[in-house]
Amino acid sequence: MTNQPVQPGHIRLVKLKVEGRLQVGDQVETSRLGVCTVLSIQSADSIIVTTSSKQCFNLSGLGFRARVVQATTA
Repeated sequence: MTNQPVQPGHIRLVKLKVEGRLQVGDQVETSRLGVCTVLSIQSADSIIVTTSSKQCFNLSGLGFRARVVQATTA
């Protein structure tokens, strides 16, 4: 993990369960909120996170240019 501060308006991917794939339960960090846990992925540009103090925030306008896929269950 890097000691560089997170720039305002950016998020840092801290801990992913699966490399290259953001999913519920992963950890991200922002300059304002610190390290947060992903609660929900709303769209390719919006995620809901919870802080260590259990406050929820919607981080939107992220511009991941990601695609959202439904998880398949076996």
